[in-house]
Amino acid sequence: MFIKKIELFLMKSDNRQEAKMTKREWTEEQKFKIVLEGLRSETPVVKLCEKYEISQKQYYKWRDILL
Repeated sequence: MFIKKIELFLMKSDNRQEAKMTKREWTEEQKFKIVLEGLRSETPVVKLCEKYEISQKQYYKWRDILL
């Protein structure tokens, strides 16, 4: 039972690492729309980042470049 739980945990962590390794290309228009949505305060930044599957660090980098 314990070994099964460890195997399941390792499988989940491997899947998360693979998901984090995926690189996506964002167009300038997409970046602008995401940042603009955050600046309008329509959605909290945390929720916005979850929605678009980006890190908060990435959001703030784009925002700083835009401003």
